[in-house]
Amino acid sequence: MKRLIRTYRLESLFLEIIHYPIKKELLLYPICYCQVVRREGNYLVELKKILRCSTKSFRSFKVDWRDALMELDLFYIWDEGGRRYYGKEILSLKEGENYLISLQPEYQEDFNDFCIKLIKYWNVLGKMDAGESLRTSLVLFNEELFCELYRYLELRERLDPFLKVLKDLSYLYCNQGEPGKVIRVLEDSTSVLSQLPKNYKGVNTLKFKRKLERTLRFFKKTGVLLRVRVETSDLGEGKLLGVLKSLLRGFKVWL
Repeated sequence: MKRLIRTYRLESLFLEIIHYPIKKELLLYPICYCQVVRREGNYLVELKKILRCSTKSFRSFKVDWRDALMELDLFYIWDEGGRRYYGKEILSLKEGENYLISLQPEYQEDFNDFCIKLIKYWNVLGKMDAGESLRTSLVLFNEELFCELYRYLELRERLDPFLKVLKDLSYLYCNQGEPGKVIRVLEDSTSVLSQLPKNYKGVNTLKFKRKLERTLRFFKKTGVLLRVRVETSDLGEGKLLGVLKSLLRGFKVWL
């Protein structure tokens, strides 16, 4: 249950930032926390180090750090007397005092995954357009943020056939379910793609359909659901994937 709650909280934060991109820099606080913890080897670190790291990276986000940390709802903060602050209590913290900060325990259980996801969020947000649901969906799908993509599309009232395919596939990758459902979704998806133009809004649907057909055959033989990427005219692996792979390689030293 705790794992579901913390996953849902992170996804909710991410989805909110998609709709309000100006909030992207909120992620600097937990990203900086990950960096300090990596350096010091302790989950309990000085708050001033987090603030120093995050504020020097801000470009457009003008919110008091107390409001930001309360909104994130990821941290506990302690004063010198050992009192713990969280939620709205964080607003009572005083400027210039010495405080310690730690990630809430449930997030510490998968700390490396937590930090990697934050870095991935930060990078993919730079490629998204809140007003372009197709482009946003393609970025999420190709970066394998399937649960986030499913929730993103679930909030939209009308989906064109291609986005419906991405929604069904993202649910499959997020939850998988019993083999019969996997086969049905893959077969239905290839059927929908076969009815679309070969170049649908910049998406190479023919290549995508062939990938899903191979995925379907492989699943029937092995029971393993392979992940696929969507090829488009302007959204390939390019710089984003290269940068992200480099960042993730750097994070391996945290293990």
